[in-house]
Amino acid sequence: MSLAGIKINDKEYKVECKEGEEKLLQSAVDLINEKINNSDDLKKLQVSNMFMIIALTLASEILGYKKKIIISEDELDQIYNELDKLKNIINDG
Repeated sequence: MSLAGIKINDKEYKVECKEGEEKLLQSAVDLINEKINNSDDLKKLQVSNMFMIIALTLASEILGYKKKIIISEDELDQIYNELDKLKNIINDG
């Protein structure tokens, strides 16, 4: 584990992360700062409430992406099935 310094909403924090995960951590920090900077309402909240709203927002987005991925996999299966049908038509013709 390594100790990394991060800055969220102009406040510095020290957090532990696994070796090699520093870039992923910084990407997460950048995303959180983007959410804060894009919302005047978040900036007005107490820090604990701000982090709770950000966590809920990100969790909702992740769940939405998971649903899209499942739909995309189903659509991909349909495409493969159609391609198989076309392949059979071409091979039989």
